[in-house]
Amino acid sequence: MQLSARHASLIQRGCGFMRDDRTKWDRLSSDIAVELARGTTLRRVNGLQLTMISGPSVLSSFDVFDVSLVGWPEVASEDRYAVTMRRDRVLLVGACDLEDGWHADRNLAVSDISHGYAVFELSGEATIGLLKQGTEIDLDRPSKSVVRLAFGLGLHIYRYGNESTFRIHVLSHQSEALIGFLKSTK
Repeated sequence: MQLSARHASLIQRGCGFMRDDRTKWDRLSSDIAVELARGTTLRRVNGLQLTMISGPSVLSSFDVFDVSLVGWPEVASEDRYAVTMRRDRVLLVGACDLEDGWHADRNLAVSDISHGYAVFELSGEATIGLLKQGTEIDLDRPSKSVVRLAFGLGLHIYRYGNESTFRIHVLSHQSEALIGFLKSTK
């Protein structure tokens, strides 16, 4: 195989053929807050333990976990809480006393999914308007579930701490896409 003069010079300099595309991807490190449109701020939340608890009676038996169960558009105000995903699935945010696996005595499955989701906080007075650019979301239409299809991604969206701060859980491998969508809103 004959190499072009350009490729031969790259190999001689030890460069190889790989391009450096790091600047083309939207990333958000743990210590950076990004200012978005309309005075909203996006920052990554690290160190949360996320546990998926599922089973046919998870909602009716959830009081044994001694946490508040948050739906849309309620505000999660404690360090340890749970959000409803659907009628047989809950996401516990914070420490979980149960080991991973099936718990026949409670008819529940428990799975640590802390590394499966990236969690972000979106805050500012215009945050709900920014979110409305990616999905139909209405504070006047309550739902037990916090799951929304937004910006083409399956997200968990709920208010945290106050009425103008939202936590967003996205699958880890889709976090750069979410950041890109939020940066492109006006």
